Amino acid sequence: MYPSHLVGWAWLRSRPDPPVAPEAGSVTIRQGVPADRDAVVRLAALDSAPLPKGRLLIAERDGVIVAAAPVEGGRVVADPFVPTADLVRLLEVRAAQIAAAGQARSAEPVRSPAARTA
Repeated sequence: MYPSHLVGWAWLRSRPDPPVAPEAGSVTIRQGVPADRDAVVRLAALDSAPLPKGRLLIAERDGVIVAAAPVEGGRVVADPFVPTADLVRLLEVRAAQIAAAGQARSAEPVRSPAARTA
């Protein structure tokens, strides 16, 4: 039979996922621009995902667009043939920060400018 330490593989499922090691190279997180459309369409096709809508955040590694996330929430699209887990997490965190800042701003009362006296 099998050695007792190999039976069940339950020990493997109970172990936490190993940390994701960031890839070497330069990383840029920026707002999407209209010129990014073709690259985002390509990412969505590679990722078998719908095209993200609205404002986008773009992740570049060494000048190449490898992931895109909608700021208002939704599925991140990423190149499945490139390690992008670290960048996807950065995009998710930054999108949440931008969304929270926008909600905080919209919740502030609107103050009219002080009337000028002559």
